[in-house]
Amino acid sequence: MKRGQLICLVVALLFVSFVLSSQSVLAAESSPLQVAEASICVDVVDLQCQGGDTTFSSHLGKLYCFTRIIGAQSPTQIFHVWYYKDKERARVPLQVNSPNWRTYSSKLIQSHEIGQWRVEVLGPDNKLIKSIYFQVVP
Repeated sequence: MKRGQLICLVVALLFVSFVLSSQSVLAAESSPLQVAEASICVDVVDLQCQGGDTTFSSHLGKLYCFTRIIGAQSPTQIFHVWYYKDKERARVPLQVNSPNWRTYSSKLIQSHEIGQWRVEVLGPDNKLIKSIYFQVVP
């Protein structure tokens, strides 16, 4: 093989190698976060949801939204956005520091706030990842 052809072959292989490694880095960076677990509960103990349900008494006071987030390639932030009857009541930023991360937020529920609630889990780009619906009853 001539020297010129060998140089061209080496340059081509380096270029292909660079392109393939760049694509895998971009794919890893753009891999979306996912919610592996999500629930509304009356308490969180040792990063475990306690008393998870979809209907709660208005006399409980505080409720928790527990989520397990997977897919983070580097530290990032998500949001738990609490809605009562389609009105935003709280927006809680939460850190996600590993590819499999458990986190939670809480909201004080007033006794007169009876009806449909939801918590939206938003990614760092404010895109909806998951909605969790629950009812508060008298």
